[in-house]
Amino acid sequence: MGHGHGFDQRPVQIERPAQQTAHSYGVDSLVHHAVNDFPKPLHEHKVTAAFGAQAAHKYVRLLASSDNVIVLNTLRAVKEYLQGHPNNGVRLIEAGGLPALLDLLKHDDTKARELACLCVEGLCDS
Repeated sequence: MGHGHGFDQRPVQIERPAQQTAHSYGVDSLVHHAVNDFPKPLHEHKVTAAFGAQAAHKYVRLLASSDNVIVLNTLRAVKEYLQGHPNNGVRLIEAGGLPALLDLLKHDDTKARELACLCVEGLCDS
């Protein structure tokens, strides 16, 4: 760990000698530890799928964005999220997603209003 920046989160690769088999591979046979570069940065309007307990919070935060493209992409991701598991609707409501979606029903963009309506409908179905 270095200089207050947290843990190094770059992907780690551990290589083993070619003559080792999967059965004889052990801690003593680690030869090389390589750290890959950070992945390429995402496009500024890209909304990645969120997982786990923070997914709903991430979506609620992104729904409040002033960038229309981010809002549209987030609404698409939320729609898929709600279809993923019945509990996802409860998680989104607990994270404050219903007021955020209801606010988007008054959005200037027609597509955003349509997607927000589909997401509210998805909340009712879950």
